[in-house]
Order: sequence, then structure tokens, then C-alpha cells
Amino acid sequence: MRNLAYVFPGQGAQHVGMGRALYDSCRETRDLFHESSRQLGFDLREYCFDGTLRDMSLLDHALPAIYVISIACFRAFYRDIGIRPQFVAGHSLGEYSALACSGVITFQNGLELVMERSRLAMQIARQEDGYMTVIDGLAETEVEQICQNVKAKAGGTIGIACFNTDNQVAVSGYAPLLEQVESIVMEQGASVTPLFTGAPFHCAMMEPVAMEIRQRIRSIEFCRPKFPIIMNTTALPAIDGNTIAHLMEKQLVMPVQWNKTMQFLNQRMDQVVEMGTGRLLSELFGKSGLPVQCLSYASPSERENLLKAYKVLPGKAGVAGKGYTFNVVAGCLSIVATTRNDNMDPLAYEQGVSEPYKTLAALLEEAEKADCYPDREVSLKALRCLDLILETKRVESEIQQRKIMSMLHATGLEYLFPEYAERMLL
Repeated sequence: MRNLAYVFPGQGAQHVGMGRALYDSCRETRDLFHESSRQLGFDLREYCFDGTLRDMSLLDHALPAIYVISIACFRAFYRDIGIRPQFVAGHSLGEYSALACSGVITFQNGLELVMERSRLAMQIARQEDGYMTVIDGLAETEVEQICQNVKAKAGGTIGIACFNTDNQVAVSGYAPLLEQVESIVMEQGASVTPLFTGAPFHCAMMEPVAMEIRQRIRSIEFCRPKFPIIMNTTALPAIDGNTIAHLMEKQLVMPVQWNKTMQFLNQRMDQVVEMGTGRLLSELFGKSGLPVQCLSYASPSERENLLKAYKVLPGKAGVAGKGYTFNVVAGCLSIVATTRNDNMDPLAYEQGVSEPYKTLAALLEEAEKADCYPDREVSLKALRCLDLILETKRVESEIQQRKIMSMLHATGLEYLFPEYAERMLL
């Protein structure tokens, strides 16, 4: 199996002692903790390993800890397994971990953003009477309707903040409205877990501070990712820095589309690996009933299964980051190599097959040298080369479109190239 995706947990993944085993066994993790502590201005190790549950419930402790430990897990796992993920995604706070691990932002800039996010969340928690609660056991459409009914009667802000599964959501908003919603859903048999120490993330109550995080985001360089990032607000992969930055500006006030993210991965992946010290996202995959397998880095048995599956012996390097990330340019080259030629004109073949094939190969080589995923402009250039090659080879139009759309579906990027989907409908 080669189709791996890595997912990163958000708030709720914290617990006392998290990351201790990795810290004790991995020098790189210890260095990461020490570097983080210098930037944070407090000893992160002390709070993670020797603090109380109350300490780890404070946003300015918990959120940086989750970010740092998730990245430590990714680096250790990537060192051992060495396989590039096809996609990465992070739930809420975990999206910052995904950005850092994909090379969109530096680790230091990511930690700076997480610190700012923590500060702003604490500010809202002090100023506004709001929080977040998790509702289990009721369909998301039913919870949405209940929120709308409560809001219509009383006014104020309330709504779904995280679409986790078909039957689990997080709701954020004004405390008196949340209490009404909690009472109604419990009467209907749902369970409720209020997150009183948290702020009302992913709703309009965060708007007063959202501009501050937007300004901080605009001050940081967002690079092209090494692998596509499935974004919280769209549940679709993004492949260029400007788009990612724009979507991150909306993250504080927009709901997390995690249920759609899991469905997206289920259609394309063999396995998903949770990069953290718990099983928060693995359990969501389990509750979703989707057949894709999600394994947790935190589980020794599951980690051992992955090592065996990829034939990596403990203490030995994996394949050193050799790429299995499937991109549009590589997909175009694959189609060319597996498509028969029915044009016997040597001059036409040279101009319509050989030359554009060289262009495709050069595009792929350039992306590999830069260690970045080809952006939309490069991908579109590759698709146009492929169009010319398939036309020259005299491939039937319907077959051309079927091959291209199948390849775009595998990359998850068909939404970026609507002209090809439109051609399928003609």
C-alpha cells in the first residue's frame, strides 16, 4: 500500500504526560521542545509532563503543546516510514500542524500563529459569554435545525462549529443559547460534552479578533506545499500558498468540514495515520463507518503494523522521503506511457508526442528539485501537453476525457479544472 494521508488533531487531544515517551526516546523531539520553550517563554516540557489537567486545559498551554507534539510525531514517523503522504489535513488547530509539516510555513511561524490564536481565544473567552460543546448521537441536520430555531426565538450567535461525523458535531456560540440547545438535544437522546475552558471557535463570535490573526497571517510567507492540504473550510485540497493563506484567514469564523474531509480521503486513500499522542481522529474515522483505515501513531501496535506493512525494521530508515505523492504532472506522464499510439506519421509524432512529452518530464523534474507540489499553473500546462499528445495519438475523445478525469479524481484536484468536467458532459 502506498496511498497514505497524515492527519493532525486539534483541541481536545491534550492530556497530562502527552509526548513523554517520544521525548524520552527521540533527541529531535527534545530539541523541538527546547526550541519551542525558548519561543514560548515557558517550559513546555514541564506543563506537558509534570503539569495538572487544569494546566493543560489552559489554551495558552494546550494549543502550543498539541502543535509541537503533532509535529514531533510527524518527524519521527516520517523518519521511520519515509513515505510522503498523498494528502495532509488537520482538524481545527491541527491545520497549523499540517501547514508546517507540508512546508507551507516554518515551524517557528506556525508556533507564532498558534500562540496568537491562543491569545485571541482567551481574549474572547474573557470578554464574551460563549463556549463550545460537542453533541453526539444526533444527525447534523437535526442539530442545525435546532440551532436555527433557538437563534430565531432569542437572537444571538450560535451554530455548528465542527462537522465531525454524520452524528457528531461541535456547536459554538452564546452561552444561554448553547444551554438551550444542550437541553433540547439531551431530551432527544443525544449526549453533550461542554468544553467550558475553550473559546467559541469557528463561529461569528470570533469575528472581533479575527482581523488580528488575519494581519499576522499576511505578515508570514506561505510557500507552495510539498503535498496537498485538505483545508478545513472547503474539505478540498489546496496546492498554492496564496490560496492556503486566504483560507486560513477565514478559519477562526468558519466551520470545520471534517466529515467531508474523511469522505474525501475514504475515496482515495488506503490508510490514514493520525499524528498525535491520542486517538481523537482515529475514533472519528471509526464512528463514521467509512472503510478507510485510520491508524494512530500513539498506538504501539498500530505503529508496528505500519512498520511491517512498509517493510521497515525498527531502528532503520524508511525510504528516505521518496515520493509517492501523486500529482497532475506525474499523472499526465503515466497516461502517456499507458496509451497506445495510432498515428504512424513520424513528423506528427515528433511534434505532437515527443516534444510535449519532454516538456512534461521537465515540469516533473523541476517540481521534484523544488520539493514542491506542482501548482495550478504548472498542472494546467501539463494537461495541455497531455491534450496535444492524446490528440496526436488519435485517442477517441471519450477515452481521453475518461483517462484525464480519473487521474484528476485521484489527485483530488478536479475542482480546479472545471473545463475538463464540462467536456465530459458534452
